[in-house]
Amino acid sequence: MPAPDDQDRRIVRRERPVSGPVEDYTPEAGDDADDGPSEADVARFGDVTIKCPECGTELFDDVAVCWKCGRAVGPGAPEDRHGPPVWMMVTVIVLVCVMVFWLTRGVF
Repeated sequence: MPAPDDQDRRIVRRERPVSGPVEDYTPEAGDDADDGPSEADVARFGDVTIKCPECGTELFDDVAVCWKCGRAVGPGAPEDRHGPPVWMMVTVIVLVCVMVFWLTRGVF
């Protein structure tokens, strides 16, 4: 790797700022004056905590994982499972196995 040139490493002085009075900003009639957050913003962003849907622990709203139960929370978290319950899947598998056994019983 080549060594940097001395020109690139030298310090360049800036010009002195122009002196003069500093004027306060006063909004004109057409400008939107900043009166603070609106009521809708306060309602939307006012609460800095959320509850974990698994264990109910109060968490800051910027966390990704609940510190107590380990469930993923927040905007990137997967939603609750909306599939069939486990007992239903087990029942279907058992019924299919019984039917296959009953149909193949006379083949052998």
